[in-house]
Amino acid sequence: MQRMRETTIHLIRHGQSEANLERRLSSRPPGPGLTPLGRRQAEAARDLLLRARRAPDVILTSPMRRTLETAAPLSAAVGIAPVRMADLVETRFGVWDGWQVDELLRASRAFRDWMVDPEVTPPPEGEPLSSVARRVRACLTRVAQAHPGQTVAAFSHMHALQGFLMLVEGLPWSRHPEIAMPNAAVVTARYSPTGWRIDSVDTSAALAGADREVS
Repeated sequence: MQRMRETTIHLIRHGQSEANLERRLSSRPPGPGLTPLGRRQAEAARDLLLRARRAPDVILTSPMRRTLETAAPLSAAVGIAPVRMADLVETRFGVWDGWQVDELLRASRAFRDWMVDPEVTPPPEGEPLSSVARRVRACLTRVAQAHPGQTVAAFSHMHALQGFLMLVEGLPWSRHPEIAMPNAAVVTARYSPTGWRIDSVDTSAALAGADREVS
């Protein structure tokens, strides 16, 4: 039997969005687009991936406008159209979707608890961080198995990057505040028949002024 070749996945958080600027939760497509800073971060992410790593064979995005816009510079540079994957979407915020963070901090004890540990107190009618992590890992595993030996760029969201990294590394969910994933952060992972390993986390494309708020 031929041995499966290792697949490289670059999981990239979108550039700064209008929702980040407003500190607003947003998980329902299409959502807001990028700010001027976010567009510069998208270009910086493209340059980072093309300069330091092999150009991707496949480009994926979540269904959100902000990930599509972040993928656009890389897509244009390599001539590959992005494929939308529903499982790369941000945490489903349920009844909190559309609310500003400051409003929720004042109005909801559950939201304040969620900010401390998103696993113990998930959003009402939403999902815990473990669910986000497992659907993202399952999605990327299917993609990696379909593209052995290739390189994939997947544009997603903060909790997707955090959850995937924590699941692969076996970290407790309560440590999520320690896992910084600013806009345009790139988590590089490798997949082989023995499983996943995290290769690196690069935040250089975030540029000055990046917003680390959710969504």
